[in-house]
Amino acid sequence: MRPEMSITSVAIDALGRWLAASEPDGTAPVWSIDEETEVARIHHGGYLASLSFAQDGELLETANGHHTEQQGVQQENPESKVRVWHWRSADLVDDACRLLKDSWVKGAPSKSLPTCP
Repeated sequence: MRPEMSITSVAIDALGRWLAASEPDGTAPVWSIDEETEVARIHHGGYLASLSFAQDGELLETANGHHTEQQGVQQENPESKVRVWHWRSADLVDDACRLLKDSWVKGAPSKSLPTCP
């Protein structure tokens, strides 16, 4: 986290592996608690009011709530949104490869998917 940023919400997954912090600029860094390093950064957009992990830690929910903050002043937000993220890049690659393989034309050369396991 950048020292000049304030944190609006913090979440730790149920197993104590991941910590996420929502920042007023609409981003949510995710940290590995054991390694003390940032492993992902979610870009929700808008003022983040809250976030939470799913029970297994695989999904992260972000919400910008009913208010926005501009120059330190909170205002009503007519476009409040909740988003659910597959935040781990390895999970995203696995999901994408599964979708590609499921929809791939049978008989296509296997080397056509070089990035998929």
